[in-house]
Amino acid sequence: GLGWCMGGHPILELGLMQEEGVRTLISYHGVFDGVREYEACGVNSVNVSNNTGEIAMATTRTQVLICNGKDDPFVQQNDVEKAKLLLEMKGCDVSVLHFDGVKHGFTNPAQDYNPSDAFGFNEHAAKKSWDLTIQLLRKTL
Repeated sequence: GLGWCMGGHPILELGLMQEEGVRTLISYHGVFDGVREYEACGVNSVNVSNNTGEIAMATTRTQVLICNGKDDPFVQQNDVEKAKLLLEMKGCDVSVLHFDGVKHGFTNPAQDYNPSDAFGFNEHAAKKSWDLTIQLLRKTL
């Protein structure tokens, strides 16, 4: 499954469902504010590493790639960290790719015409996240 923006919610939910046929989940500038509902699970802030290299994967677990711009005002870093932890607690292999200086909607070239300062296309982030998407899909499908 691939999800952009609000599509982060179904990516999170699919990972938490532990469906056997779900092999790969990828989120681009995905909003994970729903993780706040999981606070009762004891999920607190954790460190998320900057993953910019090859994606190491097991063959039987759901592989999750979260691509996130650090300057995205709609995606709280703490929510990304909690989503990563929740997915790992459910048995997913999770990689988080953070992009410094990158805003919301970074994969969409039309964001260059958006008058809001919250949005912005970033060619490097778009290309890097898509290249890793293709790499991940080739390994898991």
